[in-house]
This record gives sequence, C-alpha cells and structure tokens, in this order.
Amino acid sequence: MSSGPGVSLPETLGAISREIAADSPLFAEDLTATPGDGVGAGYSELFTVAAGDCGAVRANRYRFALEYIFEGYLLHYGSSRLLRSGRRDFRLLAGDYMYARGLDRMAALEDIFCIKMLSRLIEFCSFVHCEGLEPRLALDAWSVVTLCLAGHARGGCDSSWRDGFESCRRALWEGDPERASLSGLRDLMLADIDPGRHKKTGVILTNIYADLHQERRPDGD
Repeated sequence: MSSGPGVSLPETLGAISREIAADSPLFAEDLTATPGDGVGAGYSELFTVAAGDCGAVRANRYRFALEYIFEGYLLHYGSSRLLRSGRRDFRLLAGDYMYARGLDRMAALEDIFCIKMLSRLIEFCSFVHCEGLEPRLALDAWSVVTLCLAGHARGGCDSSWRDGFESCRRALWEGDPERASLSGLRDLMLADIDPGRHKKTGVILTNIYADLHQERRPDGD
C-alpha cells in the first residue's frame, strides 16, 4: 500500500526521520533502525486515495503534514514509529515538536481550513485521552478529519462533514459520548467517495485500526 504514486509509507517515515535527525542530535540518537517497519497503513495513505489527483506539490504537503502530526499523537498516546525512548518527558516534548512540524508543513499551503481542522483534531484527541474516554474515538476523529481534508483538496469539503465533526466534538464536551457518533459520520463520508476508490479506503482503514488498536499503549508505561 503506498502513500502516493511511487512513495511507500516507510519511505515517507524514512524521510521524516532524516529531517528530524538533522534538526536535533537527540532525535538522531533515538531513531529506530527501520522507521515505520511493520506499520500496516497510515492516514497519508487514506488521504491520497480519497483525494485522488490534487496536484503533486499539494499532495506532498498533506502527506508529510498528516504523518508528522500523527507521529506526534503516537508519541503522546501510543507507540512511536520513529523513536525508541520510553521516557515520558522526552515523548511529550518530541510529540509537541512533531505537531509543530506538521502544522508548519500545512501552513505552507496558506490554507486556514486545514489548519483549523488539524488543530481541532489535536485538541479533540487530547480531550479523549485526558478524560479516559474510549481511545477508538480518537482514531475515528483521525479518519473523519483526514476525509474532510481529502474532500477539501479535491475542490470542496462537504459542509455537512465539517459540521458533523463539530457536532460530535460538542457532544463530547457536553459529556454525551453516545451522540458523538464519529464512526457513523466516517461511514457516511466513505459511502460518498467514488466507488473506484471506496474499496481501497476500506482496506486502508482496516489496516490502520488493526495496527493501532486501542489497547496499544505508550512504550515504557
């Protein structure tokens, strides 16, 4: 499964690992030997298939931004694909760095919609984990926001998708997780994708959810 024409997810993660190693000797010393080895799928793959042809330069920005930010999420709440350290303080700082790197990549597109969606996603995931809610909610949010970005890149995100995500966020803030049906919204969005790409997105999501099962916990905890 590739995250873009001729670009595999391990290659994307390898490029990210080289960038962060150049930024800090601490990262260079802590890198895994094979970044991304054994990872089944990533959200950049979901974006690429769902977005179709949105231009190579734009697709590349999205691809790296999503994987940087998702790596930040994993450093805070899961198992890093790039770094070995089990020290919580190091993971938290590294995660913040990945978030900033990813948002910086997206900012280069000068696209306020994307920045807002990704910022709200980061906030949402933080709330889910800090409140001890079902971790799958965070993965559902990642799926929904990635599909929103893909729709936006194609030329226009359906406003009902964006509004649906906002409605789920509000329901969660109000302490009503039953109304925060992100999985239902995700499935509606997938059903709206071109049939030629629908099967591929389903396979990618199956791999993501299998690889990032909610029982996976931060290394060293």
